[in-house]
Amino acid sequence: MKKAILAIVLTFALVLSSFSVFAGTDQSILSKVTGLSDNEISELRNQKVGYGRLIPASVLADRLDMDIKDVLAQRQAGKSYYQIAEEEGIKAEDYKNDLIEKKNAYIDEQVKAGRLTEEQGKLIKERLKSNIEDCNGQVPGMGRMNGGCGMGGFGRGNRAFGRNF
Repeated sequence: MKKAILAIVLTFALVLSSFSVFAGTDQSILSKVTGLSDNEISELRNQKVGYGRLIPASVLADRLDMDIKDVLAQRQAGKSYYQIAEEEGIKAEDYKNDLIEKKNAYIDEQVKAGRLTEEQGKLIKERLKSNIEDCNGQVPGMGRMNGGCGMGGFGRGNRAFGRNF
């Protein structure tokens, strides 16, 4: 129970701190991790693309040498990120590894910026790895029951780093 409460507290701290990431004039942390410019991120946000969708979509866009908008369009059409990867010949394990790597980079940047402590970052990474490894990603939709993968610190949900990995 104490771990669950700690996870919830860390979750809220990360969510609240992540919004400030986009307020500065310097390149945002998400921009550094995804390779998208702040303007591209703003444009996608104006199209109702959540911040959390950008990391998993950028993993596929990088791997497939595709425009992120094309990946997001497939996702919007109802495919999970895993289905997109599989259709393009990417093994689920390779996608999971890339996703963990990119999300860990995001957490590392949050720690470096002072938005998370090293201990918080470590705890979130542990949960992230466990949740993504447990994910099968077979059914599009929101949350674990519908094929989504979890984010560390968010229980088995995936609100901080995107839905439906």
